[in-house]
This record gives sequence, C-alpha cells and structure tokens, in this order.
Amino acid sequence: MLPFKPKSFDIVFCGQLIEHLEKEDGWKLITRMEEIARKQVIITTPVGMYKTVTKHRDNPYLEHKSAWHPDELKALGYKVRGSGLPNIIGGSQGLISRLPGVVRMLWFILSAFG
Repeated sequence: MLPFKPKSFDIVFCGQLIEHLEKEDGWKLITRMEEIARKQVIITTPVGMYKTVTKHRDNPYLEHKSAWHPDELKALGYKVRGSGLPNIIGGSQGLISRLPGVVRMLWFILSAFG
C-alpha cells in the first residue's frame, strides 16, 4: 500500500482520504501509516457519513465509502480535535462547503493542529 520502510517519516499526514476507502481498507491504511511514522500520524476526516457533493457524483473516487467517528480513533490512542460542530461545518450542506477551495484546504490543515 505505502512502499516505505518502517519509521521512515517523523509525521505522516492523511487529509480527507480515509472516508473515500471501504472501512477495512481505512483500518489497513491507518495501521500502515503508524508503521512508517516515527512520531505522529495526523488524520483529518469528516465526523460520520456525508453524501458526496452533487457536482462530483460522476467521479467514483470522490464518493464517501465509510464513516469515521471520534471514539474509533480515540480507542487507538489518537487525540481528537475539532469534532464538535459536524452539522454546521461538515457535509455538503455545511458552512465549509460554501467557502472557496483554497479556504477549505487551509481550514482542514489548521483544524488538524487546533
């Protein structure tokens, strides 16, 4: 999956990706990221399941195939941040979806460190 030796990177960042994988493949990716990270794995993902934005439905790679919840990641020892307002900021009808793409990307990056 990820062709890197164990402990190849200090930090491994996975932004807005695992929800596009089947749940089993998402767990495999998390395990592999933990193997190749020396210090930290950072994952950003929507809380729960959101439908794909209408204009992207013709691209199967943009479809959300799994839902992720804070308790699942907490059970693995992850600190979970920014999960309190999923119905306001998340999903295709949320506030963030109405912002320009560059602003959304900055939001997701900054929220991972907030």
